[in-house]
Amino acid sequence: SVMAPTALTAAVLAVARAGERLVAVGERGIVLLSDDRGASWRQAPTPVRASLTAVQFVDAQVGWAVGHLGVVLHTEDGGQTWKPINKGLRSEFIPDPNAEIGHCVHHIAMHPSRPDTLFMQKHWDVMRTDDAGENWREVSGNLPTDFGFCIDVHAHEPETLYVVPIKSDGEHFPLDGKLRVY
Repeated sequence: SVMAPTALTAAVLAVARAGERLVAVGERGIVLLSDDRGASWRQAPTPVRASLTAVQFVDAQVGWAVGHLGVVLHTEDGGQTWKPINKGLRSEFIPDPNAEIGHCVHHIAMHPSRPDTLFMQKHWDVMRTDDAGENWREVSGNLPTDFGFCIDVHAHEPETLYVVPIKSDGEHFPLDGKLRVY
């Protein structure tokens, strides 16, 4: 299999299962695929060079990867091809708040029973999509701060979202020094 020279030295930052396939993502936008439990890997093309920090699949074909510079990618073929899905993302602290790139995506979460509904923890927002990432909207609600890294969906209640707000991008600890889940 052919791999770009940068893939050989890029750090892998996350791995997920897509059925029996392993999909690894990492620095410089790399996506690596293994169909033999990690014995060998091949590189899949991506439309980005930004680091990919998280990857998640709902089944053997459908998945998402997120990363630096606001990268949100979607695949419907087990990671072979990827397309950006950033419509509706906003960030107050970048020169163009509606830019297609520049957002800082920390993590995504979904419930397996609702593969088109995703939740995203961005640098300063909690976002939701109900159309597999084609359009996003803010759902931060009454959080004391919408900055954080952790986000997950309740295992039995797909409308229940867990987030752990932290003080700020400069102070990575829970508000008042007390860990709370909202």
